[in-house]
Amino acid sequence: MHHAYSDTMGDPHSPKYKGWFKVYTSQWGLHTHIERRMMKGLYDPVSKLFYKHYYTLIVSLAVFLFLIDPLLMIFGWALTVVQAFHGYGLINSITHLRGEPVNSGLANVLTAGEGWHKNHHERSNDWKIGKRPFELDPGAWWIRMIKNDTL
Repeated sequence: MHHAYSDTMGDPHSPKYKGWFKVYTSQWGLHTHIERRMMKGLYDPVSKLFYKHYYTLIVSLAVFLFLIDPLLMIFGWALTVVQAFHGYGLINSITHLRGEPVNSGLANVLTAGEGWHKNHHERSNDWKIGKRPFELDPGAWWIRMIKNDTL
């Protein structure tokens, strides 16, 4: 929906239309409604399984990690989930400060490479977000390593 309605009233990540707090918390499941036609690619059996049993799987993973070691559950699961939710919020709110997409070096550092959001809006289907030499793009590095089979 973000790509189909980018920077309009239908964009679920537009602080200009939705408000900063609503956009910051949109990935937390608090304010999200996804049009059914936008989910066509998500109707494979594995995605359906994860959707249907989401909470059971999440709680099971947390319990499993806790049984191994409570610190593993805290540092290996809970903190990473919290960091991811805040990372999504930062991307959606900081990189749309005045209602228009902007690149943000701060957001890029805090979200491990997702701060070049204006670049993303200009070419939303391109997986390389960093366009200039100084725009560090860890995602592109990973894709290159996978394609070159250097992992």
